[in-house]
Amino acid sequence: MSSKKGLLEQIINSSFAGKLGVPQGEKLRRYRKGEPALDGPVVIGGEGRLAQGVREFLDPDFQFVGADTDIKKAAVIFDATGIRTPEDIRKLYEFFHPQMRKVRPCARFLVIGTTPELIEDADERIVQRSIEGFTRSLAKELLRGATAQLIYVDPAVTEDLSGLEAPVRFILSGKSAYVDGQVIRVDATHVDLPESWDAPAAGKVALVTGAARGGGPRHRCRPRYRRRHRPRPRP
Repeated sequence: MSSKKGLLEQIINSSFAGKLGVPQGEKLRRYRKGEPALDGPVVIGGEGRLAQGVREFLDPDFQFVGADTDIKKAAVIFDATGIRTPEDIRKLYEFFHPQMRKVRPCARFLVIGTTPELIEDADERIVQRSIEGFTRSLAKELLRGATAQLIYVDPAVTEDLSGLEAPVRFILSGKSAYVDGQVIRVDATHVDLPESWDAPAAGKVALVTGAARGGGPRHRCRPRYRRRHRPRPRP
């Protein structure tokens, strides 16, 4: 069955099928240890409170270019925390629209906003809430394996961006190849960053629950001691 499925996939994704009008799937950029997180430069826009900090913690591992350059970008980031009035919303369109034709396959689009529920000003709260709809619409418009995500950040976060760095790096990497149109929330809690971003969960224990319709028991990994010392079936 698997061999037949593999042959069918080869036929569907062949150049001959493409000439016949069969939609061709994009080969997604996946994570591989030791490889750069992105295969191209990053552009950061926006006049919010977090743009400079994001650039600083990404600077050692990523290359940055200006928004006006014609170089194909691998990631496009916009700090929308500075959007506070309905008139400011157009800045999202003005920034992202020209970039959509200047990106590489499997590009990453990221919007960073302020958590609406924690904003006191009514206009700013409404505007920040609307950013979620914009991001989901953007995700639907992207082609060739590109994705778009939104990160809402607690308004108390100004200097300590430790809680923001991990989700930003995850979104930019190949690990998020199948994540699209999602909203991630970051609070003001300080986070101890890993020694290596290739193995951020090294030495940690993951808890898998069965809340998703019993998915936990089916997908859990048995502890090593249970694999080694599980009882033998009786004859």
